[in-house]
Amino acid sequence: MARAFLLFLILFYFVPLAISPAGHTLEFSLLSASVLLSGLLGLFFPLAIQSRRCHGIVRLSRSSSLDVGPRILFFLFFIYGAAKLPSFMETFGQLLNGSSILVIMQEKSVERYSDNGESFGALFNMGTAVLYAISSSILHFLLGPANSARLKSIAAILFFLALFIEVLDGSRTRVLLCAVFLSVEVLILGNHRLGSMRLSKFISHFLLSVLFLLLVFLVPQYARIFDKKDALEIVLTVKLPNYTISMYDAFFLWLSGEKEALGWGYNSFSFIFKAFGSTYTPGMYLPIRTAFGDTNIYTILRPLVSDFGIMAPAAFLFIAGLCTSYLGFFRGRLLMSLFARVPVVLFFYPLYSAFYFTTTALGFALFFAVALYSGRR
Repeated sequence: MARAFLLFLILFYFVPLAISPAGHTLEFSLLSASVLLSGLLGLFFPLAIQSRRCHGIVRLSRSSSLDVGPRILFFLFFIYGAAKLPSFMETFGQLLNGSSILVIMQEKSVERYSDNGESFGALFNMGTAVLYAISSSILHFLLGPANSARLKSIAAILFFLALFIEVLDGSRTRVLLCAVFLSVEVLILGNHRLGSMRLSKFISHFLLSVLFLLLVFLVPQYARIFDKKDALEIVLTVKLPNYTISMYDAFFLWLSGEKEALGWGYNSFSFIFKAFGSTYTPGMYLPIRTAFGDTNIYTILRPLVSDFGIMAPAAFLFIAGLCTSYLGFFRGRLLMSLFARVPVVLFFYPLYSAFYFTTTALGFALFFAVALYSGRR
């Protein structure tokens, strides 16, 4: 788990911040360095203490930590299916009528970005939250020795079918968040095995996973314009930079301007304020022109700075490193391990705050309930 944290810290935080054209000032260079050093300190300081006490680092394996049974998992699948049934029926109807996958994705994307494209009902959003909970729970079920191979196969098929439908629906955010929830559990449960893997093999697996997720993210972009002659060129030269390197440049450009008053969590944990009736949409910003094109994504660092000040990115990376060490190398209480997942999920989703969405917080809460119900073996 520590290896994945280090690679992600370097590839998705330090390097793009360091090479961003808008970040080539002494102040911003120090900020980039503080992000790297804080993450390293948070990760390795607890390990140094453990190594001194135990005469070596003990890498934990939590492959049997939660006893997620078939009743609770398939109940979640039932809720998800019921909540998304209209969308499923529409998509399958289009497939049966001979529509191609690209045409379906294009129509869904056009609908999503139209005036009514984001008018999802409460039932639909509940289904999304349940899918996040399933993404965090399913690996525990698949690794459970008490669950039959037949039920495991059914669960795996249902999960990948749900993800396939979400991809057809053109929802990049939902698919990426599902991947993040699942990946965090993979890193925790496979901590010992992944840590014992040859470094070159681990890096290759890590890069292949990143490439796969990037393709999942870009395919809906291509589907929106696939009927254009230069669609692939637009995706590679315009859309790809917009959703990768340009967001770091956008963050520094925003940081160079005038700042608003501190939000104290309003931008990073918007779901709390929405629960009390706030109608403002923090975390989603106006586009800005960068050296790599226009973008309205400013990384998770902008809401952190907006809420807690210029030292917030360093503090966040330190806490994320601490929680990664705790989950991978320290045997603690179940409740503590659940709360430690929160900054780790935020860390592995660098586009913006994952908790801008109420569905993310609700999905996390559902997984907490599943975990506490299932208990530790």
